[in-house]
Amino acid sequence: MIGSFIQRLLSPTVWSLRISIFLPQLLSQPWFYFVTYTLLFSLNCVWNWDAFQQENHNLLTKQTGNKSIIPFWQLYPFQIFSIYFLAFSFISFSCIVFFLLSYPFRYQWQKQMVSIVTISFRSFFMFFCILFLGNKILGAFNSNHDYGMILFAFWMILLSLFVQYYSRLVSKQLSNTKLSDRLRFTILGYFMPLSFLLMVLVLWK
Repeated sequence: MIGSFIQRLLSPTVWSLRISIFLPQLLSQPWFYFVTYTLLFSLNCVWNWDAFQQENHNLLTKQTGNKSIIPFWQLYPFQIFSIYFLAFSFISFSCIVFFLLSYPFRYQWQKQMVSIVTISFRSFFMFFCILFLGNKILGAFNSNHDYGMILFAFWMILLSLFVQYYSRLVSKQLSNTKLSDRLRFTILGYFMPLSFLLMVLVLWK
């Protein structure tokens, strides 16, 4: 009886059922993609530790020759802190824009601010998880003379999908049954990530 119970417990059908129930719940958690990206980045650093240390050495040697100080977040494995800072900036920027547009868009920002933070946090790290994995997969075509074009196309497509996905989540969270409100909130959802991207590009230059 115990043996049959154990066999039933370890059967592929039971495990597939458990995974089908547990996986969607796990993916819906706000912290899932943050943890996933951190693990992927950490594993990548461990796997390529020697190469990254050599890259750090070359960078430090170059900066020493120029008599300048290099920020620690440009070195491995501390580069992940720049991603964390970028995530914090994106969330903060989205909250500020959301607050400033609360009057013209006619919504109560106090009731929705936590949802905007959650959507921004989860979407940001989901984007970087896909970006990280996509870059690793496309790295197999590094020897191809069209590699730069392929990589650029992947980035643009992914960025476009991210903006659409983010806009849909914001619109779904804020909109009511009125179509006009849905359109207004969709525009708001597009505006927040695109304006942040524009701000980053301006500051980068």
